[in-house]
Amino acid sequence: MKKMTTLLSFFLLGLLVLSACQPAEAWQVLATPRAEFLTLLVGFNDTTFGISIGEDGLLFHTGDGGQTWLEADNQSMGLYGLEIVDGEVAFACGQGNQVRQTVDGGLTWQVMADFGAGFPNHCRFMSFSDARTGWAATPSMLGTTTDGARSWTQAGLPDGVSSVAAISQYAPGEGFVLDVSGSLYATLNDTASWTLVGQLPLDGITIEAKSYPLAAMRFQNARQGMVIVSALVDGAGVVTAFHTVDGGATWTRETALARYGALFLSRDGRYLTVLTPPTSLTVLEYRGE
Repeated sequence: MKKMTTLLSFFLLGLLVLSACQPAEAWQVLATPRAEFLTLLVGFNDTTFGISIGEDGLLFHTGDGGQTWLEADNQSMGLYGLEIVDGEVAFACGQGNQVRQTVDGGLTWQVMADFGAGFPNHCRFMSFSDARTGWAATPSMLGTTTDGARSWTQAGLPDGVSSVAAISQYAPGEGFVLDVSGSLYATLNDTASWTLVGQLPLDGITIEAKSYPLAAMRFQNARQGMVIVSALVDGAGVVTAFHTVDGGATWTRETALARYGALFLSRDGRYLTVLTPPTSLTVLEYRGE
């Protein structure tokens, strides 16, 4: 009996050692705060700073990871698109072609130049490479700015795009557009021309065209990027991450979370915010390579 107990102890110890050697999950849940107000999209830029945009132009911000939220004064229709450039500068867009900007971390918001079209073709995608240079998009329109949204120039979408799912500008004039079919297009000349560079291996996942973003995309350069898709698969919500290191030619895939909702991915690709209606938030950090 003593010998059997000793063998069992060694066996259990071995399991513990093997378990400790296993790689940690790439996506770790950091927090599950709640948004006790009308919101359509929430984004966290890091572990503390986040912004909520919503119906009737409601704007909130937090500096403590979502424990408390402060409302900002704003007059607009519903806001559906969000870009957080850093801890001070952010943009929002939505119905009525309306665009808003903050330069003080969400305390105050300014009216910027209009972009978009009437509902349901309103602005819901935004991506800036710095505080002045960026893109905004509806499902069928793309606009560029070089003066911090004080003006917009309408740009041509790639041939073959049926409905925009996500956009990513990683440098002035350089970036990607993702179609709901999973087709990825790249430009190096500020949307003057586009090249089909890859296809997401969706394998049963459907990117829905909703009034809020169910896909998020961030590229750090022309080769390294990430796409996150929230979808219903066999009736269950699943958030899936796709990674590429060769500009979209090949992809690796992993499940990030068993939830469903509007997505926001921080510019560095580290922090993912999932809003599951009506008020449930999940903030995750990417700890993979």
